[in-house]
Amino acid sequence: GGGGGGGDFFNPARSGAVDVTASSPASRGGTSPTDVASVTFNRTNFAGPARNPRTGETEGGWWRVDLGPNKSLRCDYYAARRNGELEGQPKCFVLEGSADGENWWTLRRHSGDDALATPGVWGAWPVPPPGSGRSCRYLRVRLTENTEIDGEVSGWRLRLSNLEFYGVLSTRKS
Repeated sequence: GGGGGGGDFFNPARSGAVDVTASSPASRGGTSPTDVASVTFNRTNFAGPARNPRTGETEGGWWRVDLGPNKSLRCDYYAARRNGELEGQPKCFVLEGSADGENWWTLRRHSGDDALATPGVWGAWPVPPPGSGRSCRYLRVRLTENTEIDGEVSGWRLRLSNLEFYGVLSTRKS
């Protein structure tokens, strides 16, 4: 991670190589975008609920990685690590890609996925065609269904500690 396949690991978000953002502000307790790109387990990391600007409806939290204006990734595999909270298992979520950060396409959809059933566990998935063939500057993991914590808004939190993306990285000269 971080080194593009060579050398020692470094956190690409802390070094400025990528920009990681969440649907909730980093100042909110529990939301640490730079931790998502690290190898450190964050027991309480989450992306809080988002508000749809068109409808005003509450939607699932998301984590977004911006590779920068001169990089794109054809993602063919990705991994996510659930945070350490007992409640709020993410089962229904999508991996999305974008060239501009505004228009998103689905790379992989999860419905009823139990890979992240245990706090702290890693789940890993291939990205099937046609998604794996598309180059993305932005990658986003977004919760698509409430995790049903007593019908609370907190059920829209995407409870992930870490994310990793694998594939073919392209760099353009600026």
